[in-house]
Amino acid sequence: MEPIQDDLSPLEPGGGERPPELRDEAYLLLQMSLSPMDPLAARSYARRKYSIYGLIIVACVGLPLAIFGATFLVQIGLPNWFAQLAVIALLLLFFVLFFAVIALNAAKSRVLKQLGFLPVDGGSGQAQVDVAMLAERKGRKLEYGVSPKGNFWRYCVPSPSFRVESRHGRFFASPELPRSIRDFLSSLPEDRLWKGLRIDGTAQGIQTSRPIRLAKYFLQDLWLLESMLNGLEKKQ
Repeated sequence: MEPIQDDLSPLEPGGGERPPELRDEAYLLLQMSLSPMDPLAARSYARRKYSIYGLIIVACVGLPLAIFGATFLVQIGLPNWFAQLAVIALLLLFFVLFFAVIALNAAKSRVLKQLGFLPVDGGSGQAQVDVAMLAERKGRKLEYGVSPKGNFWRYCVPSPSFRVESRHGRFFASPELPRSIRDFLSSLPEDRLWKGLRIDGTAQGIQTSRPIRLAKYFLQDLWLLESMLNGLEKKQ
């Protein structure tokens, strides 16, 4: 883990509520789609994604409980079939999870296509960074990918050098952060939605990144990146 920069200073957060797009992920999908999207399909995708996270948690907790629980039930004299029934129930949960993941991936492919992104075969070959998708949205070429450190969005156009980090939902920025981005980030309320988020501006472009465990917020990160770019372009 890289050391925290000492020159990062807190941005005064806005006192309002989340922007309307960020209050509901299905609504965010509809707002960011480049082609007409079925509202029911957007709602179904958002709900299914979070239900799978719940299933994964249940499976991770349930597996050791089923193993130790079955052994305990046999030891206290209950019939073997009772313990076996518990194990079978857990196996059925794994089957449900397996097919739910398949359905989610199919829905995700449709959603990403409507967002204007296409899959890329193979990685970029640079420092073990895998660019998973490329797209041109509203005249901008964007990349989404993963690296050993996490997942990222990247806009490959030279940018002023700056760094932003979110700590417990509050943004901290380096002094050279462009004024337009500073004003935009300051307009957002303090929110744990941005947990683990980091934004870097370099000569290679602007990149947002988060740890892999927070990849579920990839759409919110794209919204944030495009909002910052809108502010930069208005100042030019």
